[in-house]
Amino acid sequence: MDNREKIITKNSWAENIKKYDLFWPDENIIRFLNKSYNKSNRDKIKVLDLGCGSGRNSIAIASEGFKTYSIDYNKECIDITKEKATNLDLNLELSQNEGNEIPFDDNSFDCVIAWGSLFYNDSNGRIELLNEINRVLKKEGTFLANWRTTEDYFYKKGKEIEKNTFFLDESCKKFGLQDIVYYFAEQNDLKKLYNKTGFHIYNFDKKDFYTSNLEVKNSHWHVWAIKE
Repeated sequence: MDNREKIITKNSWAENIKKYDLFWPDENIIRFLNKSYNKSNRDKIKVLDLGCGSGRNSIAIASEGFKTYSIDYNKECIDITKEKATNLDLNLELSQNEGNEIPFDDNSFDCVIAWGSLFYNDSNGRIELLNEINRVLKKEGTFLANWRTTEDYFYKKGKEIEKNTFFLDESCKKFGLQDIVYYFAEQNDLKKLYNKTGFHIYNFDKKDFYTSNLEVKNSHWHVWAIKE
């Protein structure tokens, strides 16, 4: 991905967040946390929301009692999340990252959640991010992420810059996704990526849902993993 595509993707992401801000958290995140952690001592469990966007999931994680850290590479996203947390009197640690670096020490977190944020990268970016996630996770820390599948509505809607990686074109404009890089994963490719970056996958599901009067199929892999 060249610098122009990176800049356009970053700007489009901020505009998309402001235009399509969602209030309710994703139920799959709450389900993952409830299955992974007991209700007691959650204030000692450090969770990183990587690519927090408008903060809907960060707010939910903090409301569940976890010590919550939220980062995004767009200042607008950080400001939106901060305002929501302040209005709800929730304590979030907020920070802005540059590129694919995660500005925390090694072995800082018990859990990293990257929901709707990792598939905006080319192959080099994906490897960099998963290596960074591995670095900041404690040993046997948990890692939840979702990835678009090749059955997704937006697959092949744009210029293919790498295998299954597209720079979305004007046909996606009405959905707020023009000029954004999207990666659509095959299951075996994800398994190789996780293995290469030091993760063990222990739960792998495919989830589909439809929007826009059943016109748009949203198809995702939900991947539960631990740091080896």
